[in-house]
Amino acid sequence: MKRFLSVSFVLGVLAAVAWANPATRRPSDDVRRNQLKRNRDLVEKLVKGGLLLSDESDPLKRADHCNALALSLAREIEDAATNKEGPRAIEMGAHLEILLKQGVAGNLYAVLPEAPPRSTRWKQIGEVGKQTMAVMDPLEKRLKQAADADPDVRRALEAVGNGRAEVNNALREAKTPR
Repeated sequence: MKRFLSVSFVLGVLAAVAWANPATRRPSDDVRRNQLKRNRDLVEKLVKGGLLLSDESDPLKRADHCNALALSLAREIEDAATNKEGPRAIEMGAHLEILLKQGVAGNLYAVLPEAPPRSTRWKQIGEVGKQTMAVMDPLEKRLKQAADADPDVRRALEAVGNGRAEVNNALREAKTPR
């Protein structure tokens, strides 16, 4: 079942990347070729990450794999913000939000019942959270700088913030005595 959900998640992200709403006018063939080249690396990373997720049953390791995918998406969002590609920043921000909520936080919630405070698992939860924040902190800082000039980047920043908040909720729950 977990393998099916992982593959479904990755396929959903891939479909969204591949079938994003077209602009009002069709981009030139050169632009479309460049988009394909640009997306190819990201799609490859997402597919490989999805395969790793489908083979993993440990929620902490799954959350760690999701962190690796989050790093790839964060880089795409930063590039989009730097290149003033607001619609791409929004799209990638939405994907990152889902990945953080369902991939990172969802797996952290799954491991909480088996992670008593001060156990090795409990410490590993904290490490996964630190890794997530190590990716999100610089991304949010960069997006905040660009958000004043571009409302699309502001929307991407909101999506990233929503995903980060869910991871923070999972981390707070891990610290709360049961």
